[in-house]
Amino acid sequence: MPKVFRLRLKEFSLVMEPSTHPEMVVAELATECSYACTHCFRFASPDLKYGIMGDEVFEKLVNDAEEAGVRRFVFTGWGEPTVHPRFVEYLREVRNRFAEVVLNTNGWRLRELAPLIASLPVDELVISIEKPRGPARLGGFGGDLFSNLRRIKEMRGHGDKPFIRAVFTATPINYKDLPELVRIAKDLGINEIVVTHAIPHTKFRRTCLNGECPDLSEVFEEAAKVAMDVGVAVKTPPLKPNSHRSCPYMEVLGTYVRFDGAVAPCMYYAWSWDTEILGVWRRIRAVTFGNIMNKPLIEIWRSPEYAAFRARAYIPLTPSCLDCELVQYCSFTLSNDSDCFGGSPTCAHCPYQHRLTYCPV
Repeated sequence: MPKVFRLRLKEFSLVMEPSTHPEMVVAELATECSYACTHCFRFASPDLKYGIMGDEVFEKLVNDAEEAGVRRFVFTGWGEPTVHPRFVEYLREVRNRFAEVVLNTNGWRLRELAPLIASLPVDELVISIEKPRGPARLGGFGGDLFSNLRRIKEMRGHGDKPFIRAVFTATPINYKDLPELVRIAKDLGINEIVVTHAIPHTKFRRTCLNGECPDLSEVFEEAAKVAMDVGVAVKTPPLKPNSHRSCPYMEVLGTYVRFDGAVAPCMYYAWSWDTEILGVWRRIRAVTFGNIMNKPLIEIWRSPEYAAFRARAYIPLTPSCLDCELVQYCSFTLSNDSDCFGGSPTCAHCPYQHRLTYCPV
């Protein structure tokens, strides 16, 4: 059994199970998108490459994932997956080869794709909705999204697939609309609404985390009451960070594959970008552990470097930067290069780990 990480606490050491394998893959079919939502972190990346996944990369990914024992295959990423010209073919192939299939989309092709989503069926449909009326997203379009969701509801009938999850990104612009969205959710066929804070960045700095939504707790409480009346689940994030953390990717043994085949531990670290959380600017540098075009996915997953990263993130063996009293004075927290515990790279200030933002896994 190869030792891949040592926990330096007296007699304890942490080692990797030789049979470990990813159970979930997030496939980034594209970094291009049909919309330009104002809060999207694509605008905060200084070196994001725009493109779509090639057929050879997709086939290698699907084959590698199946051989590695992956059960859950998720279409999402830094772009809109349905902009890929071969999305329908890719979706059919994945449905035939994996136990669970998830589509995370902005809904722009939902009218066209609704019959396919309902008939395959897709197990989960995750869709972003920022407003309960008019254009469904901030800076985007999608005014007919609601009628298309109703079509899927009708096609689904009394079945339970797809499970429809709406992600509501709360900002000072729209947070008071949440209770109204909850009221109409059941009519739209939505099973669950997940509320997430917007991550501030170079092009979008307005956020409820910085105190710009003074009655946010009251809005969340009202939404919870409405949810009980209409029978729709609502999950809200904490109002501020705390030291209790858990990594959504590590909990489900997930990994992220970019459109170019590079393997990242998660969406947050797939590309470099700049964020500002609670007044602290950070440069998040892309973290990758190899490329499936050069090495099988399972070998990348079991590499000592990737295994050590997962161990630190899962336990977690990292400081909690977002609620540290020294965060305004610490140079470690200005990037994800390293932290004061000696971890490199570090997840110490990841908003997904703090559950401030929804992690699409």
